[in-house]
Amino acid sequence: MLIKPRIEKDSIVSFRLITGETLIAKFEDLTLEQLVVTRPVVANPIQSEQGYGIYYTPFCATVDEDQEFVIPRSNLLLQPMHPRDELKQAYLKITTGLDIPSMGSSII
Repeated sequence: MLIKPRIEKDSIVSFRLITGETLIAKFEDLTLEQLVVTRPVVANPIQSEQGYGIYYTPFCATVDEDQEFVIPRSNLLLQPMHPRDELKQAYLKITTGLDIPSMGSSII
């Protein structure tokens, strides 16, 4: 059995809302009542001639991305988990501008 590392503050996490969106965000806190994140983006699947990929859109484009987003736990379909490395690297590139080299596949 593979044991995943505990999710620490400032980790990049992926989770799914009961409305169907899959989000990737910077983890701040998780309590019995709520999940707190910053810089959330929606991970949208896309099928193209090159194959399957992911493109990102802002979760809430009208507010400052660095403010804390408080999501009631009752709105979570899947709890926060560590995303695949290539998704984490793509997220970091779009939210920070840092392009971290990867050994994995490319993401749209």
